[in-house]
Amino acid sequence: MSRAHTATAAAEAHAAEHNRDTRPEGAPLLYSTPEAAAYCRGATSNFNKMRMTGSGPKYLKLGKRVFYTKAALDAWLEARTFKSTSEYGTAA
Repeated sequence: MSRAHTATAAAEAHAAEHNRDTRPEGAPLLYSTPEAAAYCRGATSNFNKMRMTGSGPKYLKLGKRVFYTKAALDAWLEARTFKSTSEYGTAA
């Protein structure tokens, strides 16, 4: 095994250990505003504005920090899913 291969394998093992999911079983995954925006393919600034107007997904406030659950993001996206352009006026 070459030195480069050994170093790469060690780096991958370290990354896997560092990035492993340590949440308790069944605990919701929480997304920060930038992560939620990326998940929904939107802009962080739009999520900040929607939070102020109440038009965005439901969120959690933990201290000064804002988080979104995957379920809340998925529900918000589902409410904006259409089959036809004639349905656009019915979105919340």
